[in-house]
Amino acid sequence: NIPVSQILYFETSHQKHRVRLHAEKEVLEFFGNLQTICEEVGQGFFRCHRSTLVNRDKIRTVHLGGNQVELTNGEKLPLSRKAKKALVENL
Repeated sequence: NIPVSQILYFETSHQKHRVRLHAEKEVLEFFGNLQTICEEVGQGFFRCHRSTLVNRDKIRTVHLGGNQVELTNGEKLPLSRKAKKALVENL
């Protein structure tokens, strides 16, 4: 078990039916899908791309021009056009 406060983001794995959890100090891979995880974790996470579910508390900056989300650790994740539109509408 990893506390939600330490989770940076979830992403789909290259292997079918697997998800990778990126925490502050480790990366874990397990069976699952992002839709189910999205429903379980609730409002604290944002689906920034079809393959990525990011912890809202770990977002440092959103680069709308570059279609990227920058995390507090400096890592950059893709931002889809659909997610970008939803993000702009909720600001």
